[in-house]
Amino acid sequence: MADAKITELVDVVLTGCRPEPLASYLKALGVLRLVAQQKDAGARGRWRGEHFVLTSRLTRQDLVDFFASEWRPTPVVAPWNGGSGFYPKDNRAAAEAILASADPRLAPFAETIRLARSFVAAQGWQERPADDAKTFLIAAMRALLPESALEWLDAALVLGDDRPLFPPLLGTGGNDGRLDFSNNFQQRVIQVLTSATRVDELESSLFGSLETVEFKGTMGQYAPAANERTNPWDFVLLIEGAMVFAAAATRRYENTGPTGLSFPFHARAAGGVATLADSDEADSRGELWLPLWSAPATYREVRHLFAEGRATVGAGKHARPASTALDFARAVSALGVDRGVEAFVRVGFHVRNGFAYFATPLGRFETRDVPESRLLDDLDSGEWLDRLRRQASAANAPARVAVAKRRLEHALFEAVRTGRLTSVLLELGATDEALAQSLAFAKKALLRPVPRLRAAWAEAVLESSPEQRLGAALASRVGMRARLIPLDESGRGFGQADQAECVFTDRPLVDNLHALLLREEVEALVRTPRPAADPTAARCTLSDIAAFIAGTVDDTSIERWLRAAILVEGGLWPPLPRETVLPPATFAVLALVHGRRLGEASLPRTPTLLSRACAGDAVGATSAAIRRLNAAARPFPVRSLFEAPATTRRIAAALAFPLRTTQRRTLERQVLGEVEEPTPLETMTEPTQEPA
Repeated sequence: MADAKITELVDVVLTGCRPEPLASYLKALGVLRLVAQQKDAGARGRWRGEHFVLTSRLTRQDLVDFFASEWRPTPVVAPWNGGSGFYPKDNRAAAEAILASADPRLAPFAETIRLARSFVAAQGWQERPADDAKTFLIAAMRALLPESALEWLDAALVLGDDRPLFPPLLGTGGNDGRLDFSNNFQQRVIQVLTSATRVDELESSLFGSLETVEFKGTMGQYAPAANERTNPWDFVLLIEGAMVFAAAATRRYENTGPTGLSFPFHARAAGGVATLADSDEADSRGELWLPLWSAPATYREVRHLFAEGRATVGAGKHARPASTALDFARAVSALGVDRGVEAFVRVGFHVRNGFAYFATPLGRFETRDVPESRLLDDLDSGEWLDRLRRQASAANAPARVAVAKRRLEHALFEAVRTGRLTSVLLELGATDEALAQSLAFAKKALLRPVPRLRAAWAEAVLESSPEQRLGAALASRVGMRARLIPLDESGRGFGQADQAECVFTDRPLVDNLHALLLREEVEALVRTPRPAADPTAARCTLSDIAAFIAGTVDDTSIERWLRAAILVEGGLWPPLPRETVLPPATFAVLALVHGRRLGEASLPRTPTLLSRACAGDAVGATSAAIRRLNAAARPFPVRSLFEAPATTRRIAAALAFPLRTTQRRTLERQVLGEVEEPTPLETMTEPTQEPA
């Protein structure tokens, strides 16, 4: 039976170790690390639901007995920090208690404190050193302290090329503001080893049972909502768990950022959630993405995951390490992390109380395959998205650009969760507009227009509405993007603000479409006009045009869809519903003559037709058009048609929607009667004869 007990594996559910808050997550890592290093090397851990499960040779009681009687605390010192217990004004009580203790479990800790104190005393320092002296002290500690203390050093800081660098998990080298983690750790180690109620407190920490404690101390950034009186085991185990991140910094050759170093599962802050404001992103120490895995893993495997596991975005030669939180979201959705991780807990380190940082929960991301999210790689062209994020977050960024960036990030986060790219496409169009309206800033910041998107984007946008179809129709016009924003000769950069080709401004859609059509009239006088669009393909129906003329659609939404569809190679092809109603005869007459096609025949240009229609003069515009039709076909039954000025202006704007050949034939039959059978379609507005 004794041998069977040794080899039998037991699942112990640590109901006091949950994925959130950060303190609870780190506590789970601490339990696995300490059991594997000091008791059972074969111990395994996994996340099951909202709790951590330890699988080892230890029963629940064995686990409690191990921590209560055998556990040896990791030496944690930080003489480079003020308040660490190494300088005259510091609280040195805990360090003195460790040095005076006869407990053999504290012997390595005491030796570490003695070595560090001797070095500080030899330098004659009366307060924490700064700058080069601090770097010198850190390097000396790494060479001088015993191996048992190196895990803490490697987790708390990394020596860069010329200065120490601090992973945000442990603040700035083991402290946050005035709270020194090493001194607090020492205090709580003494408490858990000497308290008469330490077993009850331990069970409360591991298994979540309620236990009143007398120890007074805060949890700092790890559980900012915790009561002032906290369980000392919680802090001890979370610091022990933070050491799983030790020695995890590596050179990021692909990145030319100021640090040149990256930490696995660490990322620069990014928006996209309501809890993250612009000030958060500016002052943030970044984010930590904590992996949740469901298959039992040894400590060695978990350590390898934290030391080597990296997320990537892009594919093939364009693949690169994920650096921002948005990159992580994209990599997670595209299965860029192939380590058996099922989800990540996102934690941001943001200023929340004076200069103190809180570990702020920012939600979870599941590692499920979302193929549509791979289309977001198009935004990495020329590092467009990364540059936009950096420049739009700067203090001098125009408000409209900053808002556009924030809205785009929110849409991107949702897209990698759901695969729905509609909002992303719309916000990209809005960002394109915002940059064009802030042209001086965009050029100075070296920001380009939104890069061209693959045709596959059209397949990911499944919605269909009159506004979408009308916007897609306008986007199909040849050279339309240059009408929306000023482009340079390459078409990939911004041009000059006063370019005559760019006619869209911050005004109603009807006015912008008038400006577009009138500009084309001017250009037609000096060069051969280009076809507006492919006459064999339609992106909207005549019923959609009728709704536009009647004013029952949202003009703002149409322009948003126009600016979105123009970005996609080949544009959007929304499904077309059955025709239910035709536009008014006034539109049919003007469209046939303005389009200069009647059947297979070409019609000469009709001067003043467009300008009169844009001015709201239905009688003047239609009389000119009817005269042209009379000369090319059988006589029209009336000399002119009448519409209200506002309706006429919308009819004039509707001439911008390209028509396919079959739609033009329908309009011919509507007003010229050249059909053998009456059309079943009704008109939205009946033609009215001009008063005598």
